[in-house]
Amino acid sequence: MNREILAETDSQLADPNLSSTERTALKSSKFAIENAAPDNWYDVVTNVMPTNAIKNVVKKVGTKALGNAGDVAKGAEKMSVMPHPFSEGGTHITTSDKLELYKQRGATTYGPDTGLYVVPKKQADALLSKAKTRKDIEVGLGLKEGSLSDGKLIRVDIDNPLDRKLRLPDPKTGNEFHRPRTGLTTGNLNEAVIDAPTVGIKGARKSIVRGK
Repeated sequence: MNREILAETDSQLADPNLSSTERTALKSSKFAIENAAPDNWYDVVTNVMPTNAIKNVVKKVGTKALGNAGDVAKGAEKMSVMPHPFSEGGTHITTSDKLELYKQRGATTYGPDTGLYVVPKKQADALLSKAKTRKDIEVGLGLKEGSLSDGKLIRVDIDNPLDRKLRLPDPKTGNEFHRPRTGLTTGNLNEAVIDAPTVGIKGARKSIVRGK
């Protein structure tokens, strides 16, 4: 199953007319396809693969080859006009103490060089609006209790996560709540990793989350 889909993905990557954003997203999709668990096709593929690419893969490879990804095939036409989960931006939620620690260690980015965990901006907005405590936020993001307890609560909004090598998290960087190869947090938010943006760079904004 994966072989046919990867072959089609490689075929699309060979298209010289692809935009840089489409090419980056397809490379991320290829990573997801190579690492996706068979029972999590819908969540993983729709999390990182551009919707038009999903439609093209389904059209050329066919539902049979997709196997458990039948839901993707059935919804391909609909998904071709749906926005990608990260098309309107991604958000990393952290604390001022953690950002200061990275700074003290010499980092010039919002987070480690292993990659920055992000959720779709809209989902982060909803989580922060609904959560009554920081513990609620930790649960939604799949963080250990107390991870967000020290310092001011900070959100870093990234305008173009698809241009920052959006990819599935490496299980080696996850905690005990990590759900490998699913692209989801324990709170069922879409989850991905991007190359951490440099502090102050255009398209990445840090702000304090008030009232939490």
